[in-house]
Amino acid sequence: MRTVTPSNLWATKIRIETFETGDFTPAIRKLECGLQSASARGIKAGVEFPAVQRCARRSGLKPALRRLGFVAALILWSATSLLAHNSPSSAVLLDFYRDRVGAELTLPLAELELSFKQSLLASPGAAYAQHRDALKDYVATHIQPVSPDGRVWSVKVESLTLQTNQQPFDLVARVTMTPPAGATTRKFNFNYSVINHEVMSHCVFVSVRSDCEKPGVVGEPESLGMIHFTITSLAIDRTHSGQGNPIRISASVLNSTNTPRK
Repeated sequence: MRTVTPSNLWATKIRIETFETGDFTPAIRKLECGLQSASARGIKAGVEFPAVQRCARRSGLKPALRRLGFVAALILWSATSLLAHNSPSSAVLLDFYRDRVGAELTLPLAELELSFKQSLLASPGAAYAQHRDALKDYVATHIQPVSPDGRVWSVKVESLTLQTNQQPFDLVARVTMTPPAGATTRKFNFNYSVINHEVMSHCVFVSVRSDCEKPGVVGEPESLGMIHFTITSLAIDRTHSGQGNPIRISASVLNSTNTPRK
C-alpha cells in the first residue's frame, strides 16, 4: 500500500514553493492531488496561517506581496472542502512496438460522464450500448501524438470494455497510435486530454507497460509522468535505454483517489 504524505507536509511544500518562487501553479496542483488522496484516507488537510505568515516574513517579501500571499493561502484553504473529495484517476499504459505504440486507457465513469457530458454511471450497460461509437470518437479526438518534426500520428480506438466488477466503475479503451511514414515510435509528444480537459482536478498517470526493445519492463511498468488540467502533454523519448522511474503496479485499474494502486 502506498504511504500517504501527511497534510502538514503538503502544506509546508505549498508554503515554501509559493512564497519563494511566487508561482502558485505547482502549489495548487500539489494541493489538488494531495488533498484528494489524503481526504480518502481520513487525513485532515489544511493551511496553517501563522506558519504561512512566518514563511512570508523569512522570505523577505514586501508587505504588499506578503498580503497577496496570505490571501492566496486563504483561497487555497477555502478550496480544501471542494477539492478534498474522492476523485478517481485515469491510467494510461503504453506498449511500444517497432511500428506503432499501443495504449490502454482506464477511464473512471464518474469523471468520464462529466467530460463526455452524457449520463454513464446510472446505467453503464445501457449507456455504453447507446454511446459506444460516440465514446470511441471522443477518446480518439482527445489523443494526439506528434512526432518531433510536427507530423501528427494516426489514432485508432480498437475496443472499449466496461469494468463494473469493482468501484470505481471504468471504461477501458485500447488504442493504437501509428506514426507517419519514416517517423520513429521512440520519440514523440503525447498530447492527451481525455477527461482532464473538462475536470480540473482529474489526474492521469502515464506509464510504459512493455517495450519491444526493453523486454525487462514487462510486469514492472515505468512511470513517465502525470497529465492534468494544466499539463496536457508529455515529451516521450525512448531512443536510449529506457525512461522514467520503475514502479510496481499489478494492474491498470486505479483506486478511488489520485494514487496508483500498489
